Parts: sequence; structure tokens; C-alpha cells
Amino acid sequence: MKILLALISVTSATLFSFSALSSDWSAVMKTNRGIIYIDLKSIAKRSGYIYYKTLNDNSKRTNEGAKSLIMENHADCRSAKLKPTKMKFYEGSMGTGRLLGEVSKGEWISSSILSNTGMGYTLELVCNYIENK
Repeated sequence: MKILLALISVTSATLFSFSALSSDWSAVMKTNRGIIYIDLKSIAKRSGYIYYKTLNDNSKRTNEGAKSLIMENHADCRSAKLKPTKMKFYEGSMGTGRLLGEVSKGEWISSSILSNTGMGYTLELVCNYIENK
């Protein structure tokens, strides 16, 4: 029984970090908070929208203790709008460690709010990537 519990524990820990480790993270921007990455494997176009993941790897922990954030994004390149559909906050760097919290069902963010932000920059990069693919 102890062996079974240990095996389940190791498997859970491995699967827990699998999404961050199995991604193709490419650094795209350094900010005053850290580095922003895009998961190139996640970029997909469906029904006129673009879907992709970003990872914010902070140089310091937030007040809540998060060192990194992985966001699943839904984008409208024609209108330059972005809707974060899921945000996961992690204790460790690069989306590893304990999951501290998760937020789903974000709201559309317009281009006027996104301009001169890391989110706006990644949106522009992803839209250009899809357009030139």
C-alpha cells in the first residue's frame, strides 16, 4: 500500500509540472517584472480566432507568493483584442511548483488598453506569426 501511495505521489507531481515542461516556451520580451514567453506549440487558429499560451516568469514573487503565471489566451487579431481564458499562478519559476490559484473566464481587453504592455506585444507577435505562417 505504501508503494502504491508513493507511486501515485510521484506520478501526480510529474503530471502537475508536465504542462509547463512539455511546452515550447520562447522568450519574447523582458519587462521590469521578468521575462514573457510564448508557447509556440500552442498557437492555433480556429473559427477566425487565435489561441495561444503565454508564461510570465517574474524576477520576484508577487505579494501572493506567485513566481510565474501561465495564461491561455483567445485573440481577435482583426480587432486587436485579447481575452485571457485561464490564468494559473505558480509558486515556482517557469510554471512549476505548487499551483497557488486559477482564474477562468476573462473579459475582452481592447487594443487601447493593451498598447505598450507585454500582453499587447505578445498579441502582436502571435498575430504576425499566424499571418506569415
